[in-house]
Amino acid sequence: MTPSFSLLIKKIKKFFCSGYFIITLLSIPLLFINIKNSHDWGDDFASYIHQAKNICEGIPQSSTYYVLNKDNLMLGPPAYPVGFPLMLSPVYYFYGNNIKAFSLFISALLIMTALLMYKFFKYHFRPLTSVFLVLIIIYNPWVLNFKMEIMSEIPFTFFLLIILIFYHFNKKEKSYLFYLIIGLLGGLLISIRSVGIVFLFAVITELAFSFYHYFRKKISLVLLKKTIIQKLIIIFPAIFLYFLLNVVIFKIPSSGFLHYISILDFDAISQLIRDNLAYNFQVFRNFFDTENKEWQFLPLYTQSAMLTFAVIGFIKKIFNKFDFVDLIVLLYCITIIIYPYHARAGFRFLIPIAPILLYYAVIAVKDVNISFTLFKRKYVIIAVGLLILAQYKVSVEKIFREQKLVNWGPQDDSAVEAFNYIKTNIPENALIEFEKPRALGLYTGRNGFHIRINQPINVIRKNFDNAGVSYILHCYEPIDFFQTIILKE
Repeated sequence: MTPSFSLLIKKIKKFFCSGYFIITLLSIPLLFINIKNSHDWGDDFASYIHQAKNICEGIPQSSTYYVLNKDNLMLGPPAYPVGFPLMLSPVYYFYGNNIKAFSLFISALLIMTALLMYKFFKYHFRPLTSVFLVLIIIYNPWVLNFKMEIMSEIPFTFFLLIILIFYHFNKKEKSYLFYLIIGLLGGLLISIRSVGIVFLFAVITELAFSFYHYFRKKISLVLLKKTIIQKLIIIFPAIFLYFLLNVVIFKIPSSGFLHYISILDFDAISQLIRDNLAYNFQVFRNFFDTENKEWQFLPLYTQSAMLTFAVIGFIKKIFNKFDFVDLIVLLYCITIIIYPYHARAGFRFLIPIAPILLYYAVIAVKDVNISFTLFKRKYVIIAVGLLILAQYKVSVEKIFREQKLVNWGPQDDSAVEAFNYIKTNIPENALIEFEKPRALGLYTGRNGFHIRINQPINVIRKNFDNAGVSYILHCYEPIDFFQTIILKE
């Protein structure tokens, strides 16, 4: 056996014994869990698919039949940034509007994200701990349910982790080309979700700290100039790529930032911050809640422990060694606690920083003064990891039982019947009021409009008259019945 062949065999053995192989192997079931050809009544997914369809057909991104109600901006912009629709467009090109194909695509992205999570954790912890932390996230029942949603959070998390791993943890001397690539990845990140702008703010904040250190005579002028060039090589290509994709090429109407800034209520900002803080703390706790009634005492402990340790770990990390990852988390958390999203998004807004929150929790746990030998510590990690995963058992079994059921949404028989009726009997230029106007547009090719609820009837009527609403499509849940009301011929 030649030395080179022997070295190759050793590398192969090392890979098959590595955490990367274990994560890949244990993630494969994600391609078979909760893969459906039906979607729920969420409306964002319809906009993403419709925009992907428009990319394939060369149609403007704003042509989604969604008529924006300026009195109900919270429902969503006329079109989302084009990053996620671009990712979906190859799937749409080959499979059309096939929910199962999109769901498999999201699941594959989740597997790749799991590998990046493992790499992130491995910078801080032993491989065994890192493997369990990844499994705790990707097999959480909430994640298993969410991954069937055609939403941008998982793709956003994938690219955010790529940027953090290569930009922050790569300590080797980097070329200007490297910073250019990071900048382009940043532009793509912002094009997937507008909240990706926190990456640029973090880079700008780093630059500001460099000026601060220079004036405090902690760094030289040469190092300051080098840092300025590096940061600008990131910032300007990111901005350029974002505008190239969203303004020049695809001409997204009402750029995402302007839309989201327009819905901020600065008069009620203090109350909003308090409400969102309380809500997101509860959401993080509920991430570890399960339907396992027999072991209900375990989730109660896990919820409180995870939240407590995550907060302690975050505070400790900020005061001990504040770095770029902490800056991203801080800016991201500020963004979601001032964002007035009244629909309550659940854990999906926390998905991008979920690995980092668990990282904070573990570094706080490591400070607990309990003496273990290395041998004992390994078994403690296995026991705790298996105990948390065991809590998922009942919820995962429920997901398997319901996997063949059609979701209450556009693919439900009653919805299909209603949409077919609209396509056959309602004029193409009609404007229909419906709670999910973007789904209506995708599945019927008719214009959709939605009012803001809890308004006086005279205000609603005025909105109808100003917009030119001709029909109301009303959905009675859960008795699966649709009714079309003709307002005027």
